[in-house]
Amino acid sequence: MEPTLTEFVTALVAGAFLTVLLTTCLRRAREMRERRRLLASRRICRICLHAWSDTGGTSTSVCPRCGAVNRRMRGGLFGWNHDSALPS
Repeated sequence: MEPTLTEFVTALVAGAFLTVLLTTCLRRAREMRERRRLLASRRICRICLHAWSDTGGTSTSVCPRCGAVNRRMRGGLFGWNHDSALPS
């Protein structure tokens, strides 16, 4: 039995809708992964509040603007807190 024109158009529209839905979900997942990666490399100086991107895996990072050494805090963030001053 061959499909009628109405069944064919309905299947075509449903297929197009599912394709758009799948493409949108995949794109959003990729954007969220990219945003997490960028936020993980963002650094903010504890002295001058300058923001920069540092992809190095070290526990300290030097601010490109003022030269202050910033230490990674709990949770993987850089910046100021009560324990962030490095011993001289």
